[in-house]
Amino acid sequence: LAEHVLQIDPAGPNGGLLTLLPLPAGHDLFGGFQTLWGGGALSPGHRAIFAVPAGGIEVLKLALPAAAGRSATAAVGTASNTTQPLAGTAANATQFPVELLELPPAEVASAADLPQWRGGVVDPDAGSAGGLYGVPSGAHAVLRVDLAPCGSMALLNLPQSNATAASAGGERKWNGGARDPLSGTVFAIPEDAGHVLAIAASGSTELLPLPDGDGGSRAPLEAKWRGGVRQASSGIVWGMPADAEHLLRIGAPAPGGGARADIALVPLPPGWAGTSSAASFE
Repeated sequence: LAEHVLQIDPAGPNGGLLTLLPLPAGHDLFGGFQTLWGGGALSPGHRAIFAVPAGGIEVLKLALPAAAGRSATAAVGTASNTTQPLAGTAANATQFPVELLELPPAEVASAADLPQWRGGVVDPDAGSAGGLYGVPSGAHAVLRVDLAPCGSMALLNLPQSNATAASAGGERKWNGGARDPLSGTVFAIPEDAGHVLAIAASGSTELLPLPDGDGGSRAPLEAKWRGGVRQASSGIVWGMPADAEHLLRIGAPAPGGGARADIALVPLPPGWAGTSSAASFE
């Protein structure tokens, strides 16, 4: 269980500078869960990095200096905290301010609700400075963080049919995602869930059924896909296979057409495990 943020500066000496940034005092965990945060994202304008809580009770914000002020040193956490360079690194590394942002009032019902969120997706058009969506894993709501300097947080309800979203025995519903810039829809990638979760720019949520196979109606499967990547040239969102035998392909909806998207399964080539084979994206 790390007590620091790992800062990697590729422009540092010897090919990179590694520094440990202490967490502010007071961070805590739900129950005995041993993972504080589960992924995050860079805000529009590169002003800060936000990490979404997996077992932690706060959102982690790592403020980034302006390019012109990169050489300046800022306080980290509390006044008594100092950075701790790793072995072989310089002791005068730039320090970035680390903050903990309290979550909206909510309760974790049981250990099955952890991790709460896995992965964050930024919507640069949300609010005055963009928004960050925390993808629900065990949580029963989407976490939305306003990325303005004094931004607020809100919990967006999942569809009422959410009880049918997880496969039998599955505890981790979605893991990571990607945003379609034309429709503004964020697509969350199903890990144990039997649906893709679509989060509209308005804040509404919708469950989009998977095709049969790899977690569809005929073959429920846990740990199907983890993480999503949007293909810039086409707007297609790809889900990365964990135990699934297919890539998940989410075709971008038509502009103004809402969250509805074309969802398909693309077979992986034979012998893909442990080989250098790659599936065609064409």
